[in-house]
Amino acid sequence: MNITEFKDKFYSYTYERKYKEALSLVDNALAERLPPDQLITKGILDILKKFQSYFDEGYINISAFQLLAVGKIAEDSLEKIKPWLIKDNQTENIKDKIVLGTIKNDFHGLGKKILKLFLEMENFEVIDLGLDVEPAKFVDAAQEHDAKYIFVSTMMLHNIIGVKRVGDILFQRNLRDKVKFFVGGAPFNYNYGLIEKVGADGSAEDVYLLMDKIIGRVSKRKKRFKILRRYFKRGM
Repeated sequence: MNITEFKDKFYSYTYERKYKEALSLVDNALAERLPPDQLITKGILDILKKFQSYFDEGYINISAFQLLAVGKIAEDSLEKIKPWLIKDNQTENIKDKIVLGTIKNDFHGLGKKILKLFLEMENFEVIDLGLDVEPAKFVDAAQEHDAKYIFVSTMMLHNIIGVKRVGDILFQRNLRDKVKFFVGGAPFNYNYGLIEKVGADGSAEDVYLLMDKIIGRVSKRKKRFKILRRYFKRGM
C-alpha cells in the first residue's frame, strides 16, 4: 500500500461510515511502515477538508450527522497514529506549559485534538481543559500550572464574548505580560479584526507560524508537515 491507496480507501470507508474498516486500514498502513506524518497530512486531514468543503457548499449527500461520523473516525485514527509520531522525540526537554481548550458552549473538539498532538510533538506540556470551558478556568489553570500560553478556540461567532472574557481576566489579574493569549476557530479565520477585539496576541491560523511565534524559530517539522495549515481551527 502507498499513501495514495491509503487515501482513496480511507475516503471510501469514511464516506460510507465504515468505522472498523477505516481503523483497520490505519493499522495496516502503520504495519506497512507508511510514514505516520503523511497518513495525517496527505490522508486524514486532506479528506477531512474535503468533507468540510462539501458541507460548506451544501452538497445534499453530506449532512452534519455524516460530518460527526467522519470526525469520530478521524479522531480515533489519530489516536492510533499518535504513538508513532512521538517515539523519536522522548529524549528532548519539555518546553513551556500551554493551557488549551474550547470556550464555554463550544463542543467542537477534533481541531483542538490535532493542535494538541502537534504541540506535544514539539515537547510542550499541554494542559488540556477539554470542551465547554468557563473563561476563568483558563486563567486559573495558567496560574496553577505556571503556564506561559493560553489557547482558546471556538467555532461559533456568538461565543466571541466568552473568548474576550479570557483576555479581560488576564488583565484583571495582572497576568497579561506573563501569559501569551492565542485564539483559534472559524470566526477568526474570516475576520482577523476579532483577534484584536478579544485582546489576543495572535491566532493559530497556521500551526507552523504559531510554532515560530512561541519557539522563536521555524519548527523543525515544518517540512514534514507542510500540508497542515488551517484545518485544526475549523473544528468538527
